[in-house]
Amino acid sequence: MPVVIQIEKSDIKRLETALCRTPSAQSTKPTSKYEAFRLKIANGTVVCYTSGKVVITGAGPVDIVKDTIVNLGVRDTSSRFILGSDEAGKGEWLGPLVVSAVVLTPEQTTKLRADGVMDSKNLSLRRIAALAQRIKANAEFFETVLIAPEKFNKMFRDMHEENKNLNDLLAWAHAKAISQALKRLDSRDVKIVIDEFSRFKTNQRLSRVLDVDKFEIVQKPRAEENISVAAASIIARDAREEWIDRASTRLAIELKSLTRSKAKTHPKRSKFAKTDWLK
Repeated sequence: MPVVIQIEKSDIKRLETALCRTPSAQSTKPTSKYEAFRLKIANGTVVCYTSGKVVITGAGPVDIVKDTIVNLGVRDTSSRFILGSDEAGKGEWLGPLVVSAVVLTPEQTTKLRADGVMDSKNLSLRRIAALAQRIKANAEFFETVLIAPEKFNKMFRDMHEENKNLNDLLAWAHAKAISQALKRLDSRDVKIVIDEFSRFKTNQRLSRVLDVDKFEIVQKPRAEENISVAAASIIARDAREEWIDRASTRLAIELKSLTRSKAKTHPKRSKFAKTDWLK
């Protein structure tokens, strides 16, 4: 099975140059316009696409590519720590809303990138589970805020009565996960990166739990390009999947095979579903 690693586009040429120094490396012609380079190494193939996705076929080149990525050096040295925050379950009716914050050093960031950490939307559930364990073992800290369906339904109704919406709930959860993670650090030299959904509401919530002027805070779309945010997306997605599996056993319902139409009328729907999402 191929191994996939996501690198930054700016590192494509550096990776190609470094891999070409490998004694067994042999450059071959790309087979499409989307391939930045293609190499044969140690009885395997390495294909790097213009998007930064690196696909490794064969066991031989895997460690070579990973070691090369690590040896390319740390890219983001602007802060001692990088904290990424992301969520899972925001748009799905099934299961909880989960927000995770992951704190990495620049060195840990480089290592986890070489391990294949990327946006969880591009990974299988099996790969997410495996990478979640790698992240937990190698991250400086991580914190997770899980809002189970019953609690979510109540919080969402309460916020709706206050003329608030999902973004307010998301901002609260992100602020809680971030503040909990920061409490475990003895340093203020932290860069905070958040996948943007509502800049104003997120800043407002963060300002209630920490002195925002003391931190560099970056909110941007597709923030999963940052490895700490990608790691947070994996931790959050894994926690959501684990909750659904446990709830399936607890409620004696095969939740992942339950259709929306059947969920709408199920007598236990409030225990496993965001009920407003079913409407």
